[in-house]
Amino acid sequence: MRRTLISLAIVALLLCGQSFGQVMYPQGESLAPGNITPMPGDIAPVPQVGQPSSGMALSAPELIPPAPQPGATPQLVQPPTTYQVDPSMMQPPAMPGGPTDPSCISPGCALCGVGTARPKDWYVDQRVRIMTHPRPRKKTFGAWRTVGLNNLGQLDFIFTPATDSRSTPFDLSSSYEVTLGRYLGLDTYNRDHFLEFTFYGTNHWGAAGAVQANEENEGFLDAAGNVVTSADAWVTRGVFGNIYGGRSSAAGFNRADSQSSEYRSSLNNFEINLQMRPRARADRLVLHKNGKWQRQCQEGFFCNWLAGARIFSMKESYQFSSIADFNYFNNAGTFLFAGTSTASYRTTAHNTLIGLQVGPEWIYRKCRAECGVGVKAAGYINFAEQESWINISGASNDLFSDFQNMSVNGTRAKNTSATSIELDFHASYKVRPNFILRANYELLYIAGLAIAPEQIDMGLDQSLKIGTGGSLLFQSATLGFEYIW
Repeated sequence: MRRTLISLAIVALLLCGQSFGQVMYPQGESLAPGNITPMPGDIAPVPQVGQPSSGMALSAPELIPPAPQPGATPQLVQPPTTYQVDPSMMQPPAMPGGPTDPSCISPGCALCGVGTARPKDWYVDQRVRIMTHPRPRKKTFGAWRTVGLNNLGQLDFIFTPATDSRSTPFDLSSSYEVTLGRYLGLDTYNRDHFLEFTFYGTNHWGAAGAVQANEENEGFLDAAGNVVTSADAWVTRGVFGNIYGGRSSAAGFNRADSQSSEYRSSLNNFEINLQMRPRARADRLVLHKNGKWQRQCQEGFFCNWLAGARIFSMKESYQFSSIADFNYFNNAGTFLFAGTSTASYRTTAHNTLIGLQVGPEWIYRKCRAECGVGVKAAGYINFAEQESWINISGASNDLFSDFQNMSVNGTRAKNTSATSIELDFHASYKVRPNFILRANYELLYIAGLAIAPEQIDMGLDQSLKIGTGGSLLFQSATLGFEYIW
């Protein structure tokens, strides 16, 4: 039954479609479009190419070309050269000072000239650097000798440091610093790349100091001041200085009347770095009270990165000198003879550090002003070298010195590793888009140095070994300007 109903429904649909699709025309009339009379409800026939359709007035040729004949080359139809635009669709003219006014749309921030704009190609940063030189590790070279009670409460010789490696502190030293930078381009992470060359140096420090001794009776007096027996019995008393240094039998350094020291140091620093600085967020348009708009950058925190090579050079010299005068008397207090012994120990140390460095820099940028902190860590190979001279000229009649004359000169070199960490606090203010004032404070710690005073061995070891275990903490402040073009 179901199959029969479905079959009847399909036949009915076919018969209805055939009746609606047939159009009756009078016998003998042509089927040309002009002779076709549409029936009620039928669609009007499509006009031939080039003829106007019913109810339409053509003001230009139709854009649809006629179908080409078989085998014919198709012809291209050019579009009309003029169009009629509805005036109501036109944009109104830009208002002076409005967001669409070209005069208020600058390539970057109207205040600082940066923002999201492309940086300029070149810049130079010039500053004055005020730098301190830290004191080396304490190493005693000479000491005053007095008579007193020791830790056990017994009468003994007490030695108080008179001259050491820290006896000659340095003053501040000023130098010149310059950085020349070149803009390289923008990477896919929206970071600007710059190539920088930095130099600062020509720092020179120099300091000298001296101490004077108090005369004391020695030689043939014990710690209690009692006269003792001597091989030269006819000499019972000697007057000397009470400064002692080095081996007790070394003339000049011991029983000295005066000792002096002179310390000099200089350094230079060279760097070539690749700087990566992220651009700021999209600039904004700010409406001012006068009704004008202005493009300004957005403030925020940013992180720059630096990587490059560094050469650090430091040269030092230290000289320790001593003069010992002595006078001998007999038991009656009669002067017998006198003499003078001199001694000097001079050393130089050269450090040439070559290595690589890397570090981040965190900054807060607020249009014209900027502040931040940066860190740089570096590893080096230190090509260290030291040279020492030991000269002792002892008097032949110095009864207490069996080590009277000595002249030693030697050079030692060593290649070793060194490291440095630099902490930088900085601030800047942009006076003009191409002129910036800059100031910063730096801490530079370097380990693995050969420091001149630390090369002195008062045991007068003639092997003259080189020591590269020194470390220094430099502090510096800079003030200058940056020019961009």
